[in-house]
Amino acid sequence: MDRSIRCEEAAAQIASSLPHSLYDTAWVRRAEQQAAAAQGISLWQLMQRAGAATWQWIEQHYPDLRSLVIVCGNGNNGGDGLVLAALAAQAGVRVSVYMPPFAGQTLVQPAQQALQAWLAQGGHLLHDLARLDTQADLVVDALLGIGVRGAVRPELAKVIQWVNTHSMPVLALDIPSGLQADSGTVAGVAVRAQATLTLVALKRGLFTGQARDYTGAVYYAALGLDAWLATHSSPWQRLSRADLARYLPARRPCSHKGEHGKVLVLGGELGTGGAVCLAAEAALRSGAGLVRVLTRAEHVPVLLIRCPEVMAQVYTPAVLQEALAWADVIACGPGLGQGLWAQEIVAAVQAAGKPTIWDADALNVLASNPLRFLDQANQAGARSAGTEPRHRANHILTPHPGEAARLLGCSIADIEQDRFAAVRQLQQRWGGVVILKGAGTLIADREHIALADVGNPGMASGGSGDVLCGICAALLAQTLCIYARQCYDLHNEATEGTADPLQDAACAAVLLHGAAADQCALQGMRGMLASDLLPVLRQLGNPNQK
Repeated sequence: MDRSIRCEEAAAQIASSLPHSLYDTAWVRRAEQQAAAAQGISLWQLMQRAGAATWQWIEQHYPDLRSLVIVCGNGNNGGDGLVLAALAAQAGVRVSVYMPPFAGQTLVQPAQQALQAWLAQGGHLLHDLARLDTQADLVVDALLGIGVRGAVRPELAKVIQWVNTHSMPVLALDIPSGLQADSGTVAGVAVRAQATLTLVALKRGLFTGQARDYTGAVYYAALGLDAWLATHSSPWQRLSRADLARYLPARRPCSHKGEHGKVLVLGGELGTGGAVCLAAEAALRSGAGLVRVLTRAEHVPVLLIRCPEVMAQVYTPAVLQEALAWADVIACGPGLGQGLWAQEIVAAVQAAGKPTIWDADALNVLASNPLRFLDQANQAGARSAGTEPRHRANHILTPHPGEAARLLGCSIADIEQDRFAAVRQLQQRWGGVVILKGAGTLIADREHIALADVGNPGMASGGSGDVLCGICAALLAQTLCIYARQCYDLHNEATEGTADPLQDAACAAVLLHGAAADQCALQGMRGMLASDLLPVLRQLGNPNQK
C-alpha cells in the first residue's frame, strides 16, 4: 500500500454539518454496494476512502499525534482500521494494531486486501492486549461497526473493556463497538468514545436510546457518495436547532391575538398546581394569543399572581363545556391526576373533538380505557364494516417511556429496547402524532419519524414535560391558524405530500423545548429547573424576526 490511498482526498472530506436523513443497517449495507457500483468504484476503493477520511479527521483534531492504537475486527470496519493504520504509519506515527486471534483467518473481502497491504508495508498484528500501548495519544475503535446483533461475544467484550479501562481518548469508527446501530441500545458492553466518525450515511441508532453515553461528538463523511445519497429518501429524519427557522415563520405585521391561537390548559389536581402553571406560561412564551386555564380553586390565585396574562378559572362542568367551545387547541393532562375528576375531564375533551395535546396523567387515564379514545361514529362504522376502528387524527400524544409502556401494555424495557419501533406502534395504535420523549426524542406521524437532536440531561427534572405540553399547544394553535389561511382542513385525511400541521407543530415544539434547555445548560445542567426554560422560549422562538 502506498500513498495512492490518499489520491481521492476530495471524496474523503469530513462534512461541516450532519445531514438530515437517517438510515438503518440493512439500507446502509445495500447502499454501499449500490452507490459504489453507480460511481464505478470497488468496495476496496470505498474502504480506502474510509481510511483516508479517518486519517483526515485525526490530522484535524490531533495534529501532534505520535502514537496510535487501532483495535480491528474481521469485518469491513476492521478493514477501514487497517487502511488507517497504513496511512498513519506512512506519516511517521507509531501504530499498534490489535486483532483478536481468530479474526485474521476469517477476514471478509475487501478487509483481506487491507490486511495484506498493511503487512506488505511492514506492519504487523498484535493478538495480546497486554502488549498494547496504554499511553497512546489516541485509540481508534474499528472492532465491530454496524454488524452487532445481540450481546457482544465474550472474547470481543474483553477488547471493549480494555479500551474503556484506560484513560486514552477514543475515536469510534462508524459507530462505537457494541452499540446497536438501529436502536441505540447496548447489550452488555460498548466502547465509550469521545468522538464518532460515521461513514456513508447517518445510522439512526447514533442519536437515541443509550447512544449519547457512548458516541461522544458525532462527525460524518459521505466518502464521495453525497450525490447518490441525495436521490434516496428515508422515512427517518434528524432535526437540529437550525431547523427551527423553517417551522416558525415571522408574524404578519397586521396579525392579531386571535390569529395566534386560543389555548385551553386543563389539569392541576390538588398538590400539582405547578404543572398547569408551567404549561400555561410556556404556551404564552411560545406565542399563543390567548391562554385559559381550568383547574382546582386552590390554584387560581397563584396562577394569577405568577402569570397575570393567563385567564385562570375554577373548574366546573358547565365552565368546561363553554371553554371547550372557545378553544382552538386543548392541553389536557398536566397535574391532572387519575381520579374521577380527571376521568370526567378526559371524557369531555374527547367528546369535544378539538385538536388536543394529551399529556401526563391524561395518557394514563386513556391507557386504562383505550376505547374511550375512539370516535364513537368511527367505532360504529368499523363494526358494521368489519374493520379495525381508527382513532381521530387531530391530536398529539407526549408520553415518556413509562407512559408509553402503559399505552402499549408492555414494559419500559420493551420501549427502550427499540424506540423507533415503539413510537411507530404508538402511532399506529393511538393515531395522530406521537412524541416519545427521552434522549433523542422521536416524533411520529403515519408515514415518517423525526428525531430531535437537541436537549440534555438538565431536562430530567419535574415540570419539563409540562413545559413541552404548553409549547406544543401554542405552536399547534399558531400552525393551525397559518394552515387555515391556506385552506387546510385538519379533520380531513391528509394526502401524500401534503404538509401536516400536527407534525410541524410537534417537531417545532420538541426543537424549541430542547434548544431552550441547551441554552440554559450553558450555565450548568445540575440544578436546572423547568421554569428556567420559560424566558428562553421567547428568545429562540423568533428565528425569522428581522
